[in-house]
Amino acid sequence: MASVCPSSISNFVSITSNDFMLIKQRFDSILKKEALTDFKLLHNSSEYGQAQIDNKKVLIYRPVDISMALEELETEEIEDIYRTVEIYKLKNTETASLGHLGLLESISSNYYITLNGIMIFAESDNVLKTFISNYQNGNTLTNSEAYQNLMLNLSDEASIF
Repeated sequence: MASVCPSSISNFVSITSNDFMLIKQRFDSILKKEALTDFKLLHNSSEYGQAQIDNKKVLIYRPVDISMALEELETEEIEDIYRTVEIYKLKNTETASLGHLGLLESISSNYYITLNGIMIFAESDNVLKTFISNYQNGNTLTNSEAYQNLMLNLSDEASIF
């Protein structure tokens, strides 16, 4: 996910798992209720997270199968095309605010894009345009020296950072 996040983000959380359904079951048993009712995106994801840039939050999902994830969203309404990347408007703004097990803050998501097989959801299309331009210019978190130094000392087995 860091490969699509602008280096100017103020914070970033990423959670990885090869079985989010197991995590969901454990949350359900701890909370004594269903932690999540809409599992559209998360059940097909290997990683999800949240980033903040200019006081705007975005949800980010790395689906195992991008075509399956796109089919599950009720969209296909292209709102804009920016630098050859299609920006979609969600028909149901709750779609992307659900499906994250309560580990991250819910945000209203009206728009989404896909970059390099990663889905990014935001309330504003302007935030997504910032992601697109930084990604295409190579100005991403993975290219920043601070991030590269952090990754040198982080275990490969870490599932949240």
